[in-house]
Amino acid sequence: MAFQLPFAPKKSNEQAQPQTSEQMALNTLATGMVSIKDIIAPPAIEVDFDYIKIGSTYYRTLFVIGYPRFVGANWLAPLINFDHTLQ
Repeated sequence: MAFQLPFAPKKSNEQAQPQTSEQMALNTLATGMVSIKDIIAPPAIEVDFDYIKIGSTYYRTLFVIGYPRFVGANWLAPLINFDHTLQ
């Protein structure tokens, strides 16, 4: 079975033949299939003990361990609105 490579020049004496289902499947795979999942999904996810890396961005969870028994409204606002990076 011979099939034409996309980067190789076509021979001038080849006649146009109808493609079989196998050849159509090979052409589909060669050109690439893009679905909604390929567009939405991140390129990579790395899960480590200290962090999660999604694409090129690192994420880390911070735990609050000394919170009071009774809290008022917006008691976590200073922590949520903290305007500096933690390194």
